[in-house]
Amino acid sequence: MKVIKVLFADDHPLVRAGIRAILEISQEIKIIAEFENGKELVDALPFCKADMLILDIEMPVMSGIEVIQTLRSAGNTIPILILSAYADDLYVKETFALGVNGYLLKSEISQRIIEAIKAVASGEHGWVSPAIHRILFQNKSTAKEFSYTKQLTEREQDILTEVKQGKTNKEIANVLTISEHTVKNHLSHIFKKLGIKHRYQMMR
Repeated sequence: MKVIKVLFADDHPLVRAGIRAILEISQEIKIIAEFENGKELVDALPFCKADMLILDIEMPVMSGIEVIQTLRSAGNTIPILILSAYADDLYVKETFALGVNGYLLKSEISQRIIEAIKAVASGEHGWVSPAIHRILFQNKSTAKEFSYTKQLTEREQDILTEVKQGKTNKEIANVLTISEHTVKNHLSHIFKKLGIKHRYQMMR
């Protein structure tokens, strides 16, 4: 079993302890190092064999956004999941513009956080909390939806609808009464038909 190795930066000790407790539920995820600010993480990253990063936004010395800017400008493409208490319009849009893989609120349920970490570590994009989804797409006109969704089967359109609502694969499986494996297969077919690579593109 492959264990996902995570670096986690958040300036609140209680938050770090809470997230650590959540991730201990899954034997597939391990926080290999924790940091109180972004600079500590950036300095340690070259010496850590991490699969992904979990970042808070507001931290002393170096913020989450500054961490992303530093890494991406240096060509580092390590998957990044934002875990924040803030559903701020500017924070959300700037982090996605810089190339994060997902943005969850700290109020999310444990299972969603675990599932998002697994997906982001594998390179998936677009894992967001419902409130973040609304910020990203509230100005998008439904009249501009892709016309080529007509290529999709009825079941694939059902899954597309659930994805656009920000639901996880497990939640979609429960709603549609199918297995999570079947959901993943349908998503693979949708990606190919629409000529996209990421969940984030599908949501757009």
